[in-house]
Formats: sequence, C-alpha cells, structure tokens
Amino acid sequence: MKIYLYLATILSFSIISCAQSQKNQIPENEITKILFIGNSYLYYNSATEIFNAMAIEKFPNQKIVTKLISGGGMTLDNHFQNKETLKLLQSEKWDYVVLQEQSELGSGVFIDNTKYYGSMEPFYESARKFHNEIEKVGAKTVFIMTWSDKDNPQKQDYLTFAYTSIAKELNAILIPVGSVWNKERQNNNYDLYSNDDHHPSIFGSYLIASTIFSTLFDSNPSGISGKLTGYSVDEYGNKSFLKSRLSSLSKEDSEAIHTTSWAVVTDLKITNGYPNISSKPKKEYHLPTLPIGSTLNKKELIGIWTGLARFDFVSDGLRIIFTELKNELHITIDIVRDNTNTNTTIVSKTINENRILINFKDENDRVRELKLIKNDDYLRGIIISTQGNYTKYDNIKFSKK
Repeated sequence: MKIYLYLATILSFSIISCAQSQKNQIPENEITKILFIGNSYLYYNSATEIFNAMAIEKFPNQKIVTKLISGGGMTLDNHFQNKETLKLLQSEKWDYVVLQEQSELGSGVFIDNTKYYGSMEPFYESARKFHNEIEKVGAKTVFIMTWSDKDNPQKQDYLTFAYTSIAKELNAILIPVGSVWNKERQNNNYDLYSNDDHHPSIFGSYLIASTIFSTLFDSNPSGISGKLTGYSVDEYGNKSFLKSRLSSLSKEDSEAIHTTSWAVVTDLKITNGYPNISSKPKKEYHLPTLPIGSTLNKKELIGIWTGLARFDFVSDGLRIIFTELKNELHITIDIVRDNTNTNTTIVSKTINENRILINFKDENDRVRELKLIKNDDYLRGIIISTQGNYTKYDNIKFSKK
C-alpha cells in the first residue's frame, strides 16, 4: 500500500509539473513574440531587455521578439484607454502579453502622507478588459506580480493575493517576481532597491528578468552571465539604436538570484503555478472623518484662518478668509507657497448648521474638496484631492489670526 501511495504521489506531481510546463514553456527554434505593458518598474534598467539577453545567451537558436509599452506611473487602465496600446496589441501576432499594474494596484491612498494600497477592483477590471482583447489575438495573458516597498515588506501579502486571484480567475500565467523579491530582499550582498526604496536597482531588474525567464521558459537560468549586453529602453519602451552593457553583476550575485527565482518557480508547480492564498488581507486604513462639531456662528467665523496642508506631497500654507457680503458669508481660499499667495477658485460651497463643504480649484485647475467643522477656537478640516492615481486625505487644523 505504501508503494502504491508513493507511486501515486510521484505520478500526481509529474502530471501537475507537465501541465504547468506545457502551459508556460516557449517552444525552441521558433519565433516568439512577447508584448510587455507596464511602467517604470519594467523600463528601469531595461529589465525586459535583460530578459531578452538571458534568452539569447541560454538559447542562441531561439528567436525572441520583445516590445515594451510603458510610461512613468501608468496604470493598466491608463494603457487600456490609450488607443495606440490597443492598436499595437491587435496589429501583431503576439504569443504572450505580459501585464504589470501600477505599484499601488492603480488606486493608491494617502492619508496624512502615509501611503496605502487602494481597492483591488480597478486592477481586476482593467485586467479582465485586457484579457478579453488578448484572447482575441490568440495570445496568452501573463501577469508580473510586483513587490512591496522596502520599508513595507508586510504589504507583499496584499500584492500576492491580488495578482494570484486575478491570474487564477483568468487562467493566466503568473510570474512571481514579488515572491522571489521577498526571499532575496534580505540578501546583504546587494540591494534590490534603487535610492528611492521603491524602484528596482540593477539587481532588482536582473531579478525581474531572471524570474520572467524561469517562468516563461520553464528552464533553470543558472549559468546565465551577470554581465549582459543588449538594447536599452527609454521611459516609453523605445529601444536604443546601439547595444550596450545592461548588467554587470558578479557570478556570485547572478547565481544567487537565479537560484532563488528558479526555486520559487519550481515550488509553485505543485500548486499549478500559483501561490497558496486564503482570505483577503484586511484593509490597513480607515478614511478620516470629522466629528459633528459645534454650531456655526457667522460672527465667529468672519476673519482670517491659517493652517498647513499638503499639496503635491509638500507642506503649503492654506489661508481661509471669511467675509460678509450682503448678509451672506463669502469665502476666499489662498495657497501660501514660498511666501507667495496663490488665489484659488471656489467651485461650490455648502454651509450647514455645523459643517462647511467647499470645492475649490488650485492654480493647476485641480479640484480639491475641503470639509470643515468648528471645534473650540479652531477649525478642523479634511482636504480630499486626487493626484494621478492617488486619492489624498489630509487632516488640517486652522487657527484664527
């Protein structure tokens, strides 16, 4: 009985491994076209071309055509709304289309300058839209699982859950960069992060390329040189005219990265290429709210109130001036930056018994929402603004001059 169980276990593992290999493996001696759609995570250090250089070195008879469409901070939704992206997707017979979402899954939240991941749903929605288009051209959908920031390793669980969930739903290939990154982030021989502790260093980009190689080729990258030459790419994915050195890792460092990437990819074959995930990680934040506040008195409000707010992630002064015109409360808001007052445009205002709601435009025509209550001798407020892919919530306290 034990022998039968042992043989059954081996057979089961072999079937799973074979199925995963057939799902992923790039056929040799054929032209394979791969379209990457992402942002700075992929164009930093030309990670997609480092992957191409690895393929050329390991399989010189294999012809790989790669194309990167990218842009700083771009989300998958940004790409999908771009007609040129869809045109390129539909114009070639791609074998793989590799999707990489923006680092906060396309919907980051800042609360008092602390960053959090937003909802997973915008990412899922964009992924499904792309998957439908990718199926139309007969290509395979691939996701690159990204990594958490250097000072927030615990947030990797959120990214792992998000990418694994949508990849399983769509029966897509998952490149587990985030899982490999998590194992290698403690390596004291090199730093995977660039100076901003967010984007990849050359070691991080090499890890990305190694994990792409391990997954798509279903082949051990061990032995591939750390010193690779190829075409560099710019912010938008355009390739250089001449080849140059893309990476200069020592043999020890490149082998360490290859060993970890191959180990993670191999281990995941047991679960059909996807990490085990259970319940959805709990949301780490609660959106700020204001208490009811005291009853507003027009005479107490009239005057100049000042406080500090964060616009464009830097502290600026904010001045609210209440005046009375024809028995109505008139509001002016100025942004004070570098000792210069910049007038804003009040779009709308609502004054209730104990709350003031104001929508105003800054000098760049960005609309911000300001909620105010009176609390003792102060005005307390929350400013809500959207900047790119982020929604910012900043608590602010005003005192009267």
